[in-house]
Amino acid sequence: MPDNYVTIKDIESLEEGISRLKHSGDGWGYTGMWRANQNTILIVPSTITQSEQDALLDSLCKVKPARYFVVELHPENTDLKFNVSARCHFISDEQKVCSDVIKISSVNTARVERTAGIIREHLVTGAHTDVVIANISSKLKGVLDPLILLGDRVIFDSTQINAIDIPLYLLRLAEEVIDLEWIRLSPWRGLIKNTFDIPAVLNSVNNISAIKIIEGVNHSHFPSLLIGGWILASLGLEATARTSGGFECIRHDGRIIKLEFISAPSKYSLTEVDFLFDSSAELNEIKISRKKAELCSIV
Repeated sequence: MPDNYVTIKDIESLEEGISRLKHSGDGWGYTGMWRANQNTILIVPSTITQSEQDALLDSLCKVKPARYFVVELHPENTDLKFNVSARCHFISDEQKVCSDVIKISSVNTARVERTAGIIREHLVTGAHTDVVIANISSKLKGVLDPLILLGDRVIFDSTQINAIDIPLYLLRLAEEVIDLEWIRLSPWRGLIKNTFDIPAVLNSVNNISAIKIIEGVNHSHFPSLLIGGWILASLGLEATARTSGGFECIRHDGRIIKLEFISAPSKYSLTEVDFLFDSSAELNEIKISRKKAELCSIV
């Protein structure tokens, strides 16, 4: 929850509200150090609860103190509402590092342009700007352009988005896009790479006949798609046709390799990656799987 907040009647008094908030810190019982060397625009839909929004904002402020703009999307046609709050976290027994949080509520599609203009006027000059998207639907494609274009970088989580066109939309619009799920898949990529560094496996790369990716039922498909795309790029394969369960891929020498996605009961979105080899290879199969909370490779 905010350490303190100031309600603002109109946007013209925003900077005055920020100043009043910072000067009120004398009565907080600790020394607040304000960091305003970065801007972060957090876009949240109306479907996110206040407690979820607070938890997300609290996590972001701990990792990266900045000037935050929280844009709360809402379908109803009501007046824009503003308030300024402080989010502070201890860095010593008596000192906290603080972020000022400017919240703009009741932003419907007709007010996105105006909201972007308000934020532009109050960005910390010369500072890097991140746009963090909590979750958006395909209906908002294009509508959020003015907000996204304010950022130097866009951060999102593909597992919270059900439509594949949203990441493609962000990639076309932003100079730099970071998918948090791609970062979470780092252990998978590392283990697959290390497995293929084993001489017997490396010598059998040209004998791969099929790749199977096992994903959990009722989970996001994005982890499987991301790891599958990375495997294809790493092996120099090109997807040439859709099949009932995946893709038919072609290698540089014309050989066909099948990439298959299989759903199975699991509490994890990505459960296992299998590489199958033809009869002329030293190996029959490689399994890279998640056992409980750990990843393991079986050659």
